[in-house]
Amino acid sequence: MSNVTPIGEAKKTRRPPPPEDPGERMRVLVTTREHEVTNGTLAAVSQHPDLYQRGGMLVHPIKDQRATGNVSRPEGVSYIAGVASARLREMVSERVFLCRMTKEDGPKPCHVPDWLVKQLQGRNQWEGVRPLEAISETPVLRADGSVLSEAGYDTATGVLYRPHRTFPELRDAPTLDHARKAIEFLLEPFADFPFAESCHRSAVLAGILTPLARFAFQGPSPLILITKNVRGAGGSLLADAISIAATGRGMARMTQAGDDDEERKRILSIALAGDRMVLVDNVDHPLGGAALDAALTGTEWRDRVLGRSEMITAPLLATWFATGNNPQILGDTVRRILPIRIESPEEKPEERTGFKHHPLEPYVLSQHPRMVTAALTVLRGHAVAGRPRGELKSWGSFDSWSDIVRSALVWAGEIDPAIGREGLTQGSDDEGNALATLIAHWRYLDTTGTGVSSQNILRAVTDVDGDIATLLRDAIIMLSGKGDMLPSAARLGKRFAHFKGRVVAGKKLMSQDDRNGVKLWHVRESK
Repeated sequence: MSNVTPIGEAKKTRRPPPPEDPGERMRVLVTTREHEVTNGTLAAVSQHPDLYQRGGMLVHPIKDQRATGNVSRPEGVSYIAGVASARLREMVSERVFLCRMTKEDGPKPCHVPDWLVKQLQGRNQWEGVRPLEAISETPVLRADGSVLSEAGYDTATGVLYRPHRTFPELRDAPTLDHARKAIEFLLEPFADFPFAESCHRSAVLAGILTPLARFAFQGPSPLILITKNVRGAGGSLLADAISIAATGRGMARMTQAGDDDEERKRILSIALAGDRMVLVDNVDHPLGGAALDAALTGTEWRDRVLGRSEMITAPLLATWFATGNNPQILGDTVRRILPIRIESPEEKPEERTGFKHHPLEPYVLSQHPRMVTAALTVLRGHAVAGRPRGELKSWGSFDSWSDIVRSALVWAGEIDPAIGREGLTQGSDDEGNALATLIAHWRYLDTTGTGVSSQNILRAVTDVDGDIATLLRDAIIMLSGKGDMLPSAARLGKRFAHFKGRVVAGKKLMSQDDRNGVKLWHVRESK
């Protein structure tokens, strides 16, 4: 009888079944077919409770980082961040039991390979990984009029709901009477603010409702600008009180950027983090510009992350606020603004006493859960009523916001918050006036009628004195949007390009390159 073991049996002896994982992890065999290993790992890790995708990045919710990209955030707020390689490696090891085949002992457990982490991160889209639009610590309104009130990830909105308070139960079908009482309750903490008109008080309500309704409409929402006639009148206090009422926290804050490039970086930081409310505090030079204008009329932001070459696109769903003392507003930005005007009768309002609620922020925080439910009562009641729009004037890019927020307030008996825009628009088109001045006196700059370069325009208004030269200097400074100094020739050329083709008094600014490629500016009749 032979003692030779058949080949088939010998193979079975040398290669025992892969070891069983003592936990519930999915078993994946690491081989040279890397795509199969990555696919198997992704299938296992895709439902990790902290793993999401956003803007072509793997992301996760985190807390307590106070500032990123010149944007400061309140303590304890949840925001969104990219998953670092080390953390992704941890997530894989939590969900996947990886093993390699050895010649001697068969399958044996192994560490997560570096190439596997890199392949997972490099895919840019991940089947089965949930898209994350935002993190909310309060209930929010859905597009169908229902309210997200159950903690966890909501597939209808892409919102991760992490409640930080217990909120009063919301009626399923609030009536108009319920909505009107809710409005009274929402306004009570703001009784001490001297609003210029009732529409400005209504705009405060819009500021509370907008972040709670943000996932119920598709388009952008306007920037809410809190202006005041004197320092110390409480603009920043009002902004924070509105934010605490809606979210239970103050707003993310940033100062005005020095130029569009810096502004774009800050906006990208806001988009990536998923900030819900953002305050541009203490505006001290003209408000607006290409970057901010684009942010206010879009719901996505596309740019490059510092240190990476590829472009990324992330949702941009923040409700924007700004504060300032009679700030100057650049022309194209005016139509994107919902104003709140505070007019204090006091010479030194910071010394005022006798407030109904002082200090205000702790009081609003104590009422925050009830205020959220009151705001949702208005929004939900309006939805139950069929979302009547009334006879509101259209507002361009913000009609979707108007249908949900503005219309709800008017339905509940409040004055249209957008009425305040009329005075803002009439008094703020300084750019239009400056362009009109430039065009009216163009012959002073282009004496031959053959066109003039930006460099020669600046020379013409710098080297001589006189009333017309002064008018043109002031107009150029206004159009440049750079404080009270004349711009560089390059800056002036960029600003002229921004106004190219805009018709003023039947004429428009145009350009043409000369034989040397120098851009010459002309004024032509509009046809």
